[in-house]
Amino acid sequence: MKAVTAKRNNKKRPNLKRSSILKREVKGETLRVHLRDNCEPDYEWVNLRKKIGDQIRWVSRSEQFTIHFEDTPFADKQGNKKYNFVVPAGGHVDSGPPVFGDKEQDYEYTISCAALAMSADPGLSVKE
Repeated sequence: MKAVTAKRNNKKRPNLKRSSILKREVKGETLRVHLRDNCEPDYEWVNLRKKIGDQIRWVSRSEQFTIHFEDTPFADKQGNKKYNFVVPAGGHVDSGPPVFGDKEQDYEYTISCAALAMSADPGLSVKE
């Protein structure tokens, strides 16, 4: 019996591993912050890495909450500063990665719940 050999194409082929790594976006972590019924978060302070693209996911187990920043590192889809985030009752909302601010800057925000007439003042740090 005669062995059949396939002809090799001598054209250079891209290295699939290398090209897929180069095309992959750098994406940071989504840090979950649970909001308790008394408007207190389970983390008083969160550190986000701007260069990596970390973001916060505020999670409500019961009531609807509003997150408000006086100064914010976050942007909406049009690139404008986003100061308010509404966390639906029993749901969550993501901040998106920080885009504004200096290399290292702290931001305080207010968590409020109209149904409970309560609020809290935690914060976050954005690092390069």
